[in-house]
Amino acid sequence: MRSTFNYWVLLWFTATLAVASTADYSKLKLPPTPVYLKEYGKLRPGKSDKYTGCMCPPTLNTAGSVYMFCGHEMSPKVGGTCHPPSVYRCVNGQAEAIMEMDCSVESVVGKRKCGTRWICDSLNIECEKHNAKACVAAQMKE
Repeated sequence: MRSTFNYWVLLWFTATLAVASTADYSKLKLPPTPVYLKEYGKLRPGKSDKYTGCMCPPTLNTAGSVYMFCGHEMSPKVGGTCHPPSVYRCVNGQAEAIMEMDCSVESVVGKRKCGTRWICDSLNIECEKHNAKACVAAQMKE
């Protein structure tokens, strides 16, 4: 009985990963974000931004714009890694995503995970249209 349960959990997990990494973003039309790109369009000196080999979906057109993901929603290139609890941004048509926050690092508020960002005023983007992400408390529900 237990092995059957494990089988179904593994099957569900595999299917979830397959769907997440093969989603079709070709019909998604992102509004331009020139103010955002000026600061976040590349690696920011003195910040935790870095490339980890995590690839933006090939059907996603971010030219002149941005779209965000949690690491578990993405696929790595050969030899790369997508850190599941981290926040990534795909910007301005770049193939490789920029990891901007590692949510697994404990903070003074406790454990965190990557989740939906609801307020984006300081980023000059519309949260929902750009799939904005942030580190949220691990016990928070989406």
